[in-house]
Amino acid sequence: MVFCVHERFHEQRLDWDLAELVGGGARVVKVGAWPTRWSRRVGIGDLGMRGYGALKRAVSGCVRDEGADLLFITVLPGLPIAMAPRIKRAHGLPFVVDYQDPWLPRGHEQVRPLTKRWAVHQLARWIEPRVLRQADHITTVSDGTSALIRSRYPFLGPERFTTHPIGGDPLDFAFLAARQRPCPWVEQRARRVNICYVGNVWERALRTLRAVFDAAALLRERRPDVFGRLHFVFVGSSNQPDAAAAEVALPIARAAGIAELVSEEPSRVPYLDALNVLLQADVILMIGSDDPHYTASKLYPVLLARRPVLGVFHEASSVCEIAEAVGGGRLVTFGEGAPVEARIGEIADALVETVEAPGALGSVDEERLAPYLAPSIAKGFARVFDAVVEGHGQ
Repeated sequence: MVFCVHERFHEQRLDWDLAELVGGGARVVKVGAWPTRWSRRVGIGDLGMRGYGALKRAVSGCVRDEGADLLFITVLPGLPIAMAPRIKRAHGLPFVVDYQDPWLPRGHEQVRPLTKRWAVHQLARWIEPRVLRQADHITTVSDGTSALIRSRYPFLGPERFTTHPIGGDPLDFAFLAARQRPCPWVEQRARRVNICYVGNVWERALRTLRAVFDAAALLRERRPDVFGRLHFVFVGSSNQPDAAAAEVALPIARAAGIAELVSEEPSRVPYLDALNVLLQADVILMIGSDDPHYTASKLYPVLLARRPVLGVFHEASSVCEIAEAVGGGRLVTFGEGAPVEARIGEIADALVETVEAPGALGSVDEERLAPYLAPSIAKGFARVFDAVVEGHGQ
């Protein structure tokens, strides 16, 4: 059974086709939430906060009336995990917390006090350790995320953690292939090479993006024939649902002197639209963070799109190991000894390669990709759930 906030309380544009991707056997319970016309007056827009009370009542009522074997809550949003210890005490129900992103980001201690972000971090610092002490198990998208959480809470041993990447599902692409879905963000032109990036460009990735744009600018003089064919497309770069969301990539492109090569749709787009952008790309761009443990969950849909990939990542990121094993792209890495600015020439060479010989980037190794796809990931979670249920109360 899945509990979620009813779609009428969401702010972003909805993708109604998503409902067709959910198996017919899944029972979905939709609850209410504080309307944003009221909650934003006190600075609250987060869906997990707005829907917390209704979600807790619905889950508690279901466990009381129908029974359950286990409670599974994914972060982010973060606040819904606060209900888990209460439900465990009231009904003896074990729970698993799943981290797709850290609730407390690395460097949160440096946030300016008495700001909205600071207040959110204080809430997390108070709730998170109290929940994790009682969690029966914790799953994360990467070993780096597990290490970050354990570094903050020494009472958590490694046996409490299992790593399961988000993975990708080939059936989502089959769904798209069976339909004619428009893609207004990617314009096909003769000799143009559309290098597409889908998703948020967050603060700690800006340094990497600057290096990519500086590499493109370098080609204006070095390889004008290649420079004139480049076109970067950014979709969903602000991660905000508002149609008036601020541009993220274009200001950096202007500073690098290549604004004419960049188009941007900063507002977040629905999942299937995002996948469609990947399918329409000539080359898919992936950029990493200066955080060594950053892992890109979008890696798996990118690989499933079967387009040439250009990636620029910290050498310690789990993306590097996976991308090198699976293939299908060109990877430029940086690290403590060689910052990303020292790799601008190599990135420029990679851009030339993606334009002149995209086929040389190779193809995805299907066998090595299989462990990162939905069937394998689901089996891994099932093993965790079985172990927790069997071990509860022993």
